[in-house]
Amino acid sequence: MYVLGVTTAAAGKLITSLIRARSRTVQVQGGNDVDYPVVISTCCQRSRDAVLGRTGSSAPRGFTLIELLVVMVIIGIATAFVMPRLRNTLFSDQLKATARHLIGLISEASQEAVRKQSVILLRIDMEHNRAWLVETAGERQAAAENGGGGGREGQRLSVPDSVKIVDVSSLHGGKRSRGITDISFSKMGYVDKTFIHLHDKDGRSMTIMLSPFVGTIRAADSYVGLSDDKTPF
Repeated sequence: MYVLGVTTAAAGKLITSLIRARSRTVQVQGGNDVDYPVVISTCCQRSRDAVLGRTGSSAPRGFTLIELLVVMVIIGIATAFVMPRLRNTLFSDQLKATARHLIGLISEASQEAVRKQSVILLRIDMEHNRAWLVETAGERQAAAENGGGGGREGQRLSVPDSVKIVDVSSLHGGKRSRGITDISFSKMGYVDKTFIHLHDKDGRSMTIMLSPFVGTIRAADSYVGLSDDKTPF
C-alpha cells in the first residue's frame, strides 16, 4: 500500500507539472491576468502513459534475452578462432621458449652460487643439445671418489630438435662451438661476459647475453658477437 501511495503521488505531481507547463496567460475583461490551463490531448495522453507505466518509442530500452544470447554466441565463435593462433604464437615458438628456459637456468645458477657460497657451473653440451647445472664442490668429491668428473648435478634443460645451441663466446674463454663447455658463476654470482647463440630450423637466431658483474641477462633476436655495436654492455 505504501508503494502504491508513493506511485500515485508521483503520478499526480507529474500530471500537475505537465498541465502547468501547458498553461497560458489570457487577458480578461477588467484588465486582470488570469492563468487558464489549456489541456491538449497529447498532454493528457502522455500523462496517462506516465501513470500506466507506458513508454514512447523514443525511450531507451534494455536488451532482450535473445539479443544477449546472440552476442554471447558471436563472442564464443570469435574466441574459438583466435585462441589457437594466440596459443601457437605464445607457446609454440621453440626458439623463444628455449631462450626463456635457458635464461631461467642462468638465473638459477647465479642464485645457487650465492646461496651455497660455491662455484656453480652451467655446463652446455653442444653435441647433444642440452645444458645443466653442476656444483663444483660435488664435482671435486665425485672425482676423488670415482676418479671421474660427474659432480652434483642440478637443473637440466633439454633443447628441442628444432633449436640448436650454435656456440658459446666469452671474453676470456673465446668462442666454443663443439663438445662440452662450462660457464662459471663465482660465489658472488659473477660470471664472465658470455654470449650464447641459438639457431632454429627456420633460419632465425637469438643471442643470450650475460653481463659480467651487474647480473643482467638480455636477449637479442639476432646473432650478436662480443665486439658488435649491438652489444649493450
